Amino acid sequence: MRDLRFRAFDHSEKFTYFTLDGVTLLNGVKGSLRSCLEQEGWFIMDQSINFKDINGKEIFENDILKTNEADWVGRVSYEGGAFLLVDNKGGYSIMPQWDKCEVIGNNHQHKDLIK
Repeated sequence: MRDLRFRAFDHSEKFTYFTLDGVTLLNGVKGSLRSCLEQEGWFIMDQSINFKDINGKEIFENDILKTNEADWVGRVSYEGGAFLLVDNKGGYSIMPQWDKCEVIGNNHQHKDLIK
């Protein structure tokens, strides 16, 4: 079974990366992940989509990407059982070339990047 990678966003606007295997995920959050998430009383978790961008950076849910499609900018979203790229105008791409996109920020810290 493949590892699932997550990044957790907390009040300090810092990201921490975690790797969980399917067994741990199905049986509940354990150990250091649990203590991190409970520390501030709230959290946001983004899952890795298991692709890297054109620069080799790992892509997560809620990352904002600039595509190779006429400099189109969108946010990575998980909908209907798949990761896709959506913009704020209702446009979307269900099969973007992830390795040709560039991560330019994330929706938690750089909402202004996607218009």
